[in-house]
Amino acid sequence: MNDHSGHRKRLRQKFTDNMSLDGFDEISILELLLFYSIPRADTRGTAETLLDRFGSLKDVLEAPYEDLKSCYGVGEASAMLIKMIPSFAKAYYSSESTHNVYLTDSKSIKQFLYPKFAMQRNEICVLLSLDSKGLLLGDDILSQGKRDIAEIDIDNIIQILKMNGATSAVFAHNHPAGLCVPSRKDTDTTLKMIESFNKERIKLVDHLIFVREDIFSFAENTRFSKYF
Repeated sequence: MNDHSGHRKRLRQKFTDNMSLDGFDEISILELLLFYSIPRADTRGTAETLLDRFGSLKDVLEAPYEDLKSCYGVGEASAMLIKMIPSFAKAYYSSESTHNVYLTDSKSIKQFLYPKFAMQRNEICVLLSLDSKGLLLGDDILSQGKRDIAEIDIDNIIQILKMNGATSAVFAHNHPAGLCVPSRKDTDTTLKMIESFNKERIKLVDHLIFVREDIFSFAENTRFSKYF
């Protein structure tokens, strides 16, 4: 058994002992992942190259596919494998059925929504339809791409909420390359939603803005909480 195969066996065993990446540094995590796209060569050097180029494990996972392929030692298979990880994670967290999901407080709402925006490079807008007890009735992506939030059709949102039988709602969007503060358009749209929803006896529980690990809540902000 050569040094590479012995090292691979030890690293795999370390994972299988607890079925966890606890105790692994970022180089070892990438190294272990790359075992499955680079079957024989030493992957530690490739892992170090990726971290040197992009800065952190999270940045490696978020790096564009073509940029990954341009790194020495990273071919199409490795780049594809790396890009699959965040997509699998989002699919995993989103796989929970909307049936019997209760979002009754700010913490549970943020935890439910966070995977939808994690590592998202484009702006998306999400609408959650809820009943009076916080039961999730609908989970809709209203837009995806570069569409401005000011172009969101509030009448269409109300139609979706009514179709889902909702009495309350949560609206959320992200600022992929911005600050975790609301723009003037974000504020104007929020106030218009509240006014329009109230006419239909639908409560806007919150409007959340996701920026990487940060989350801005209109309902929890002292400047806007009076409207909720």
